[in-house]
Parts: sequence; structure tokens; C-alpha cells
Amino acid sequence: ELENLTSTRLDLENQPSHTSNAAPSNASPRGTFQALFKPVLKLETGIALGLFLFILHLPGELVLDGNEVPAAKRCLAMLVCVSILWATEAIPVYVTSLLIPLLTVSTGALLPPSKKCDAGDQACFASQYTPYPAITAAKEICGQFFEPTVLLFMAGFSIGAALEKYKISQIIASVLLRPFGNKPENVLLGIMLLGMFLSMWISNIPASVLCVSLSQAIVHQLPSGDPYAKALLLGIAFSNNIGGMTTPIASPQNVIAFGWCEQAGAGVSFGAWLGFTLPLCLALCLATWALLRARYPPLTRAVRLDLAREQGQLSPAQVVILVSTSATVLAWSFWKPLGLEELCGSMGIAGLVPVAVFFGL
Repeated sequence: ELENLTSTRLDLENQPSHTSNAAPSNASPRGTFQALFKPVLKLETGIALGLFLFILHLPGELVLDGNEVPAAKRCLAMLVCVSILWATEAIPVYVTSLLIPLLTVSTGALLPPSKKCDAGDQACFASQYTPYPAITAAKEICGQFFEPTVLLFMAGFSIGAALEKYKISQIIASVLLRPFGNKPENVLLGIMLLGMFLSMWISNIPASVLCVSLSQAIVHQLPSGDPYAKALLLGIAFSNNIGGMTTPIASPQNVIAFGWCEQAGAGVSFGAWLGFTLPLCLALCLATWALLRARYPPLTRAVRLDLAREQGQLSPAQVVILVSTSATVLAWSFWKPLGLEELCGSMGIAGLVPVAVFFGL
């Protein structure tokens, strides 16, 4: 299916363009209006907005500890609205995400941080349940967009995108898979270890796509009904999921947990995280490989991997990306021993270095 889609896209791209000779469009204003506001006119969007307004204008307020909390009802209305929009995808999910700060500020749904109040101090209790004014709420929310955790996200995504754009991940795959030979069991282990390694640094999706593209040639060699094809594809899925636990930047949930540990005063360094998860993930990967090997034994004795030929000299851009990525990972891994916390303050700030370098290429 991927090959058919690719060939169809290339055929469309190679067709001569007739836009210059096309007659001007006679679209009616009504048709233009419908095209522009098609997402807004969807039934799901109407339901989400209707429930939002209905909950927002319900009489009375929710009560907590004997105090009315106006922000609670506003937050509930916003939660219902964005949940419907996310679930139905009536508008793109990222647009829904951008609506949350807007709705939070405009409805007054943001409360100040909780604090300990003395018994009977009604003014203190009331201040806890009084929403921020719009100006203060906007400053608070905009400040969250550049938290160190978000910058760590940006650094991880930028590293993954650079490795993909400049084909460095393919070079790594070619180098790592060559020592595994052509025995089906060894090839399965090699592809699983490759998927786990790539998922440590880039998103699971491009890592899985690369592993599947390498395994397609193997699947075509197999006789009909060979269970080894199942082992190969399941191994790719499992190993990429396992690799997503290995580093703090491997998955969004890892970055969030990493940031919350820091805020809770129980921070974990990049190297400590890697030292704990790497042996665990390697053991899980080997155990999964053993189970797949036993459950889906291959019928063939040898397979041929379609690897890219050895690349000659690396381009300057590839060298810069490899050096920047390696230096960043080493800095994260030995954050405290190198005394980088006093220099940069947080790993997110240090992660801006490769981002700046990559955007300069």
C-alpha cells in the first residue's frame, strides 16, 4: 500500500501543471464561506460549543469545603468541550490544544496555587478560590510554554528530525545490522535491538517505519505461511515500545515524569535514568525476542538483508549533527558531575544548543 501511494503521489507530481491556463474560478460567495468555515459548521463542533455554553451558564456554583468555586464550573465546561473536539477530530487536534489557553484565560478558569490557611481565616480561603484576572492568568499560562520540560521536548524532537532528515538513522541501521549475519533468529534480534536503539532518540513512528522498510525485503523472501513474518513485525512493534522507556526524551510521558520529579524535589539525572532503564529494557527486549523465536519459528534457514551500501565520507552537515547530538547526550548524562547545572540551570536550556545548531544548517 505504501508503494502504491508513493507511486501515485509521484505520478501526480510529474503531471504538467495547468494552473496558469486555468480559467478563473466562479465560486459563489456562499461556497467560499462554506469552504472556509467547514470545520466550524460540523455537527460535532456545534455539540461541543453547545455543551460548553450550557455548562458555563448553569445556575449556581460548585462548592468545595463550604466555599463556592466559580472556576470549577468553567473548567468542567472547557474539559467537556475540548474532550469532544479531541475525540471527534472535528477540528485538528493541535488547534483544539491551542484553544485551551484561550478558553482558560477568557473564562477565568485559572486559580492561584493552593496555600495553607489558618482555621477561621475566611479571607485566605476566599483568595484560594478566586480566579486570576485575565492579565495575570495570561502571564502564568504563557510562562508554562517555555518551562524547561517543554524545551526538553523541543530538543528531543529536533534531534529526531535532524537524524531523519539527513539520513543518519539509515546509516546507523546499516552499521548496526551488518554483524548479525543472515540467520533468521539473529536478524530478528538485530532489528529489534535497532528499533530499541532508534526509539531512544527519535519518535517511535519513524523508527518503526525504518525497521519495517528494512524488513520488507525479508518478508518477500519468505515462503507462504512462514510464521517468521509475524515474529519480525511483532518484534519491531514491541522493541520500539520498549525503547520508548529508555531515555527521558524518548517519549512525551518520560519528559513529563522527568520534569515532575524535578519539581517534587526528587530529581533524576539523565544518566541515572539511563542507568536504571537500559539494563531493564535490554532484558525485556531479549525476553521478547526469545518468546517470539519460540512462538513463531522460521521455516527458512537464511534471509538476506537489503542494506544500503557503505557510505563514503560523511557530509559536513551530518558531522555537525552527530557531534552536536553526541555532545548534548553526554552533557545530559553527566549533568551534575560536569557542573553544568550552575552554568545552564536546566537540561531544557542546554537542549536549546542543538536546536539552534540544527536550524542553522
